[in-house]
Amino acid sequence: MEFPTACRTALQAGKMYGVVLFVHSWNRWLVLASGIATLAIAIQGRAARREWTKMDQHLTRVFISSLDLQAVLGLLLYFVLSPIVPKTMTEFKAAMHVSALRFFAIEHITMMLLALIAAHLTAVLGKRAVTSRARQGRLAWGVALTLLLLLSSIPWPGLAQGRPLFRWL
Repeated sequence: MEFPTACRTALQAGKMYGVVLFVHSWNRWLVLASGIATLAIAIQGRAARREWTKMDQHLTRVFISSLDLQAVLGLLLYFVLSPIVPKTMTEFKAAMHVSALRFFAIEHITMMLLALIAAHLTAVLGKRAVTSRARQGRLAWGVALTLLLLLSSIPWPGLAQGRPLFRWL
């Protein structure tokens, strides 16, 4: 039996949504782990008055790159693949009274975009620092702020908008 084109397209979009959501869910752990590691090396380096190394730079790039990937996946989910967002936007006023819908329609995306901006601003300000100590200080503060924004906007299990810690296909 052959499905009409519209049905096939909807089925493919549904499969793509599931795959992108899976990757988005798992990539968050790379973002958090690399962010915590970047914060730790910045604090440790500043405390020890250690010079900025290529390894420090590499770890910072992994953090920023994984966060960029997370943002691209999230924006793809939000603007292209989500079956929920278009319905939420058409009934915006009513949706704002449902905490889970409000979280994903407004709060999650806003806070995550702020975290992305904070991370990139931190990287730029860190590169402009004259000394390793100043770079590590800027990086420590900026990554700490970025992590706070990220951690406050993850749909942790147990919350009204909670999602599983580990999503499976």
